[in-house]
Amino acid sequence: MVFLKWPCRPEDVEMTLAASISTEPMELSISDLKREARTLQPVITINIRLRCVSSTEPDRPLTADIHDTAFDSTNTCLDVLAQGRLGWLVATNANDAEGSPKSLCLGMLKVHLRHIEEDANEDLRKWPRTVFLTVPSLNSRDDVVVSFPITAQRLFEHSYNQTPDYFKPGEKYTLSLLEGYLSAWWWCWGGPEDLKDQKLNIYSKREQSSVWQRREPTEEEIEREKWVIGEDISHLQFVYTPPSNARQASRMKLAMVLVKRQCAPEDEEARVAVSLTIEPCTVSIAAMKSLESQPVFTIQIRLRCIKSVRPDDAITIEMDGTVFDNTETGLDSLAQGRIGPLVLSNRREGDPPKGLSFGILRVRHRYIETSDTVDLRCWPDTAFLTIPAMSEQRDAVVSYPITTERLFEHADGKGPDYFRAGERYRLSLHEGYVGALWWCWGDFLDDLKDKKLNLFQKGGHTNICPPREPSIEEMDREKWILGEDIAHLQFDCEGGRSCELSIVE
Repeated sequence: MVFLKWPCRPEDVEMTLAASISTEPMELSISDLKREARTLQPVITINIRLRCVSSTEPDRPLTADIHDTAFDSTNTCLDVLAQGRLGWLVATNANDAEGSPKSLCLGMLKVHLRHIEEDANEDLRKWPRTVFLTVPSLNSRDDVVVSFPITAQRLFEHSYNQTPDYFKPGEKYTLSLLEGYLSAWWWCWGGPEDLKDQKLNIYSKREQSSVWQRREPTEEEIEREKWVIGEDISHLQFVYTPPSNARQASRMKLAMVLVKRQCAPEDEEARVAVSLTIEPCTVSIAAMKSLESQPVFTIQIRLRCIKSVRPDDAITIEMDGTVFDNTETGLDSLAQGRIGPLVLSNRREGDPPKGLSFGILRVRHRYIETSDTVDLRCWPDTAFLTIPAMSEQRDAVVSYPITTERLFEHADGKGPDYFRAGERYRLSLHEGYVGALWWCWGDFLDDLKDKKLNLFQKGGHTNICPPREPSIEEMDREKWILGEDIAHLQFDCEGGRSCELSIVE
């Protein structure tokens, strides 16, 4: 689950949409991949289809705001597939050297934008990144198709230097939709013709959000302004039948959420070792039942500087949106998918998989990139973490206390009796959330306490609204600290990306 999905009684469902995924063609030639490696000619096209399969208004289409969902193919500056809206290509009949299914990731990037929620404009048509899609009525029996043409270059763009030779003749791969991206932010009845002269009000019936309550317009305002109000978002349901072997795909680790830049070994300025532990590493079922508000275990992420060109200097990173961000600014960080699920590691052959997710929620923000302030301290959700200097040989520790209530919060009604004594569960970091958005030398609470942290980063890796580098005079006058080249700070999870939790009576 990536979107917040609200429960709905069967009798309240107004429309159900069936989603399916396919590729055209269904066979891919290795020789074609090599021949088209440097061209813009697609080698395959990924098609996602939506069809109405039930409706209380069978003759009426619907229009939905689908930005940032699996149906958003607008490509407004960003490659939407690279933002993780589809699963991996996972082999069903071929394993890699480690015995895991061969796989290819289309990317899972996270782009650093400032998000500001404003109520000044209630018309969704005027929001900067809103995208609408119309699904034909039930009685039309028509599909709407969203297509993603994939070139040979794009296929391997986020695949760790793999090439067409990674594939072998006879291999079969499955591609799955991620059900968390099968949703909509807002919807109403009607198609483009019905809505062409209407304004689409952000308010939805039976507003579900308690974070930002929307004002419902009055009947007079609706008539005067030609408002269309959103229907109850929980009354629009999506169904998806994954292809065979999709279970394998769902167990693959996410590859890359942060944009990670390549760095030549000689350019590396610092390296941070990251490890994951659970304290205590043994938990009893009885304790889960008796301790309601007290933590039954604590997830700890440790960061230690193991290489540095300035071994006596601490490192401060901007960590919002990463696995290190436990600031809990209104949202549960773990519920946003920054750590993998607990997965049974000593499952007997033939037994079904068991696991427990901490949640993968996505919360709606309006994104507006502005340049009125370049001081990162003034950005609304920015969070910083200091990693001690290498010479100190100390860890920075990020802790997530887990109560019984929190453990089962996103577990579909499961409780302590879901576990059995003797079971061992593995917890792993999502390496895509291991990283930083910005960094500099110095301790945040000491060396940097009187400094302003400038958005500008050495190396200038972004062409989207690039920040201006301040002059030397400005730096002295304003006490600016510039960000170091983000590619020159490397994170190493090799020694501690996972740990185990043992269950006892």
